[in-house]
Amino acid sequence: MLPLFIKMLPLFIKVLPLFIKMLPLFFKVLPLFIMQLPL
Repeated sequence: MLPLFIKMLPLFIKVLPLFIKMLPLFFKVLPLFIMQLPL
C-alpha cells in the first residue's frame, strides 16, 4: 500500500495546483447546475 502511495505522490503534487485553480470555477458553476435540476 505504501509503495503505491509513494509512487502516486509526484502525480498528486502535479495535479494539486490544477485542482486548486479549478476550484473557484467549480463553485461558480455549481449554483447554475443546481438551478438546472428539476426539483
